[in-house]
Amino acid sequence: MDTRPRTVEFNEDAAVGEANCCRIGDAVDFGRNVFEQLGIGVAHSSLEGRLTNVNPKFCDLLGYSRREALTLGIRELTHPDDIGASIEARRRLLAGTVWHYEREARFIRKDGHELWMRIVTSLVRPANGAAMHFTSLVQ
Repeated sequence: MDTRPRTVEFNEDAAVGEANCCRIGDAVDFGRNVFEQLGIGVAHSSLEGRLTNVNPKFCDLLGYSRREALTLGIRELTHPDDIGASIEARRRLLAGTVWHYEREARFIRKDGHELWMRIVTSLVRPANGAAMHFTSLVQ
């Protein structure tokens, strides 16, 4: 075993980067915790309308497990009389004519019952401006 004293160089830039890394990790954990514990339903959906992530409250409202919900899309969850308005609103988001939309719509629960909910949907775009996914808040 080598017992010679070692010289450790301290690189201030590296230390700052490490501190930022920890803060970014904390921010990711914070965001995940908010998503999971929020008292309103949150759903992320692909540009084609398939659910890609849902929080527990969303599942509770509609009666699905997370695994079941992630096999569905907005067409299966939205009442047939309301789906046209939802698709049109998403088209406007993709076209950039609106930043978000808010409306009341009927959803179909797993047990077949209709549930009126308030929905607010936005299109998430990263810094390059490309459409990434939709995020909807429901209650």
